[in-house]
Amino acid sequence: IFRSKDVKKAVKTIPLEKILTETDSPFLSLKGGRNLPQNVKFVVDKIAEIKKISPEEVEEITTKNAFKLFQLNANA
Repeated sequence: IFRSKDVKKAVKTIPLEKILTETDSPFLSLKGGRNLPQNVKFVVDKIAEIKKISPEEVEEITTKNAFKLFQLNANA
């Protein structure tokens, strides 16, 4: 995850309110074999590490970002 120094720098620089999380599922697995959507947790953990915040905060904010982008109602 985030092998590129440029990606790490971007994560540090871009406000969390502008970030969405994703995986390259089913391709580019982290540990060989098939990649799975639930591996997005590893992305969340790495963002949290880089930004020095909790994974829960990353999950909360990036989920809100997705709801906003796709114009979804969080209360539905």
